[in-house]
Amino acid sequence: MIEIRLFNPYIDITYRTDDFPIERWSQFLDNFRKGNEEIISFGPTYEEIHGSDENSKMPEIVTICPKHWAKISVTELEGSGDWRG
Repeated sequence: MIEIRLFNPYIDITYRTDDFPIERWSQFLDNFRKGNEEIISFGPTYEEIHGSDENSKMPEIVTICPKHWAKISVTELEGSGDWRG
């Protein structure tokens, strides 16, 4: 499972998902830099929001476009490195 934190001046969102491993995120970033991928989507298993959307309902699918965030932090959570894709 990975944890994805999205930051901009108005909101800080934390998601957790087991839809893909951190290696897939790294591959996505390489493809994003080359212009081959613009977004990545996943089903969250956890959501925490601080900021303008604090009272929103957790979505079934999250789509991230890195160019719309000031910072994105991705961490592999302990014991989650056994994913087979």
